Amino acid sequence: MGRGDMRRVLNVLQSAAVAYPQEITFESLFLVTGNPVPKHIDAVFQSLLNDSFNDARTTLHDMCTLKGYALPDVLTLLNERVLDTQLPRRMKAHLLAKLADLEYRCAAATSEKLQLSALVS
Repeated sequence: MGRGDMRRVLNVLQSAAVAYPQEITFESLFLVTGNPVPKHIDAVFQSLLNDSFNDARTTLHDMCTLKGYALPDVLTLLNERVLDTQLPRRMKAHLLAKLADLEYRCAAATSEKLQLSALVS
């Protein structure tokens, strides 16, 4: 989360201490920064790989809508999951290219709902 910057880590810890004075948990660190919780990204990734189109789209839509995650943030973390997963090189290359295309289209102000469906497909 700090990406090598100790000042960033301290700022996050201070924010978490203010927001959650009783106890700072792993999840509270993500909530205070607005970043998706890793277990939620894992659930989306597994759904994309194993579920039907409708089920995977519902899972992803619920994560973005109910948890308040931005699709570009989810795409960035899915990119990391693809890199860490044991998949054939060609499949990884294909998935990473598709994720890059989706991230570009999100930045170009296209409909997030449309890009969400494109990700699932």
